[in-house]
Amino acid sequence: MRRALRDLRGAIALGLFGALTIGVAEGAAQDPDTLVVEPPDSLTPGVSVVALDSGMVVVDTLYTTHPDSVFRTLPALTAGAPSLREAGVTVWDQDAILRAPALTVLELLAWEGDLLPLRYGDYGAPEAIVGAGAAGGRIRLFVDGVETLPLYSAVPDLSQVALAAVSEVRVERSAGEVVVRLTSIEPDDPRPMSRVEASTGDLDTNFFRGTFLHPRALGGSIGLSLERADTRGRGGNDPGSRQGLWLRYALHRGDDMAVAVDYRKGTARSELDSIPTSIDRSSWTVRGRAALADGLVAELYTGSSSVAADDDGFTPIDLAQRQHGARLSFERELGAEPLRVLLHPVPRAIGDPEPEPAVRGDHGRIWARGEGRLFSGAELPSRTLGVSAGAEWSTVGGVAADLRSDAWADEVREESATVRGVRGWTRALYGLSLFGGWDSGLRGSRIQEPRMLVPEPDSLIDPDTIPAPDPVGVFHLSDRTSLRAGARFALGPVDVSGLWQRVEVDSILPVDLLGARAGQAVAGDEVTGFEVAGRVGLPMLLDGLALTGSLQQWETAGVYRPRRRYTGGLDFHDIFKAGNLELQASAQVQGRDPMLLPWVEGEGEDAALVRVPFQQSWDLWLQVRVLTVRIFIRAENVGLRAGNQDFPGRLLPQTRSIYGIRWTLWN
Repeated sequence: MRRALRDLRGAIALGLFGALTIGVAEGAAQDPDTLVVEPPDSLTPGVSVVALDSGMVVVDTLYTTHPDSVFRTLPALTAGAPSLREAGVTVWDQDAILRAPALTVLELLAWEGDLLPLRYGDYGAPEAIVGAGAAGGRIRLFVDGVETLPLYSAVPDLSQVALAAVSEVRVERSAGEVVVRLTSIEPDDPRPMSRVEASTGDLDTNFFRGTFLHPRALGGSIGLSLERADTRGRGGNDPGSRQGLWLRYALHRGDDMAVAVDYRKGTARSELDSIPTSIDRSSWTVRGRAALADGLVAELYTGSSSVAADDDGFTPIDLAQRQHGARLSFERELGAEPLRVLLHPVPRAIGDPEPEPAVRGDHGRIWARGEGRLFSGAELPSRTLGVSAGAEWSTVGGVAADLRSDAWADEVREESATVRGVRGWTRALYGLSLFGGWDSGLRGSRIQEPRMLVPEPDSLIDPDTIPAPDPVGVFHLSDRTSLRAGARFALGPVDVSGLWQRVEVDSILPVDLLGARAGQAVAGDEVTGFEVAGRVGLPMLLDGLALTGSLQQWETAGVYRPRRRYTGGLDFHDIFKAGNLELQASAQVQGRDPMLLPWVEGEGEDAALVRVPFQQSWDLWLQVRVLTVRIFIRAENVGLRAGNQDFPGRLLPQTRSIYGIRWTLWN
């Protein structure tokens, strides 16, 4: 305990030292001859007084922007479909991320009722998420619009993807895929921002994340974020760590044009026999974005990504990939014009929120988004094209459609895969809205061959007798069609939705994470199921208290598709003292039935797919915010269930408590 407290104090002191150093450097950079004149107390900032010879005083309300109050962001691309359960979209903004118990991307996504986390161990071990029966080739990850391709697996390995400097996490379920989009932080205030996140806990678990963002530096804006998590793992015998780094420099030309250069690096370390000791993934991108017209934004980008691992005596991992792309988005508001509510007769002070627009009458919007990408290097596909479009109207509802096409090409074969989908939802009438969707198409992925032992130079084994593994592996296409229909009732403290869905898939592809045995394409099936999710407030007991939960159930179990997956519990959230005090507390459970994996054991009549057992974890969470300081404590698996595992024999920590702080500092 003493060591844990010492580590926490050291991490907090390091963050405060960095913040103070930045502040001192910024103050030292000011011109000593510059005199800052504060306006008189009787005048509001931005109001100038002019005295005339006649003795009359004229108040000029024309505001002159001070250079230090100016900040710019990249022209915004349309987000697409709204964040609605009916549209299949879930979004965590910056505030939601800071309120969540999650320290990593996977921990944030794991509480989605229709997503399954796959963890090969504790921090540092490979990990991924899959949908129910949607695995290899159907999980896609984008960071600032640039796809993070899985170079050595069939799904992105989230152990090398840090939550550092991420301002938004968006999950889209469309066109037979699960698409996760991460957006990096950008200035939303003219003041420099620093954020320190530090925690410590059982199993020698320590976590630190430091973020700095300056909206006016070196002629543009800069950002920096560092992240590290380490642990001794279950029983103190499964050590691992993960690190993340993010750097950005953006150069702005007015409000309509900008160029941003980003560098990200993620490192995962573990001490497992089947995994290299250290795996590094680094990437850089250069993006140019411009607003061509009202609502029309274009972007060109180029970038490179590489993965390298320590030599562990098996087939080496040293892969690289380049991609170049273009994106075009259009969004237009329809109907009634937004009417700005004038809250004050003078401009906003620094840091004050912009008044929300009021809209009278019917209104809506239309949007469209197109993108094309070219790939080269170790990773396929060789090109990707995609387009999505939609519309929504306040008195009717909305509709969204997606079309994506990938092509794989080499000297031996040429393949292509196309998926398409459409979703629609109605406006709520007396709290009730209807929704539905359909998608169909092919997705492709390679299935890796097992990594093989490389003999030593003096070994008795003849290297020529060892077959060279195919760097591309076995390529496979999977065809999937799904249909869903449901309803949502949201009125007062009650918000409940339910849907029926039918999925037909010809084959399911493995995730092929490092460490896991090489899987194989498994024959699919046709299955129906239902989902129920909701939140029911309990104001009669306590303001801010609610019951939350979700249930996904299928007729039969399948590969990466347990028959039942559920979450639920009690949640409390309320704000006091004019917004200066915020309290959160929750007791939540998540679990699933036994799950099949695409590995076959036995031969002949005894052959069967590998099954991992039932899993359940009760977690507790408490966080208190005072102004910009958040203090939290979380406890994992307080029921002490011993056999939780996502892969055979790779047991997860039986329990763990973590406590720490999240502190945002301005200027």
